[in-house]
Amino acid sequence: MPDVPAVTVVPTMVSRELPKGRRYLAVSPPTSARSLPIVLLLHGDGGTAESMRAFTGFDAASGEGAHVAYAQVAHRYWGVGVEGGYDAERAYLADIVADLGRLRGADVTRVFVLGWSSGASVAQSFACEHPEVAALTLVEARGERPCAPGTKPRPTLVVHNTRDTEHTVADGDALVAGLRAARRCGPSPLPTLVSPCVGYSGCEAPLAYCRIEGGSHYPWKRTARVAWSFFSGSGP
Repeated sequence: MPDVPAVTVVPTMVSRELPKGRRYLAVSPPTSARSLPIVLLLHGDGGTAESMRAFTGFDAASGEGAHVAYAQVAHRYWGVGVEGGYDAERAYLADIVADLGRLRGADVTRVFVLGWSSGASVAQSFACEHPEVAALTLVEARGERPCAPGTKPRPTLVVHNTRDTEHTVADGDALVAGLRAARRCGPSPLPTLVSPCVGYSGCEAPLAYCRIEGGSHYPWKRTARVAWSFFSGSGP
């Protein structure tokens, strides 16, 4: 079970239908006098919007601080079975952002994205194309998807379990090493967020790494809380 606080307010949860037969699960605070940011959550292969909510509990972790959208693949895998591949997936995520802007008055200029497993690749790809993405969390990810030269890097949190046998911890280490090099980070990590997470100084965009002993391919139970802390602070 995810490590999230007890829910003290009743969120507004709806399953939203979008063009081309796509849908997503929206969870928003019941009332808000201010425009709140959007958090997009992308499950892994074979998952659903509902399973991603069960695994992370992100809307409970963010409290009344954001409009949370759990995305849903058209078929079993991201970019498969949809005309346009990853281009179609980026357009779908953009449709979610626009829909939340109309539906809930969300701040479409402040978008955070959390991707798990294959969803992390889609998250990176979306951020490359959309400057409204303010920060990323990549969970049990495999490899970096570099943006075009000149693209501004985003604050990024990487979370990886050491006993993941699908995307091994070597994948997580390599991802962080690539991001550190690309962002010209300093060599010495410093504690940040919660133990055992570390941040890197001097980076062109903030970077943090939670390398969790044990676990599996499923998200660390504290992922939602730590990711929300990272997003709301926009850095380590």
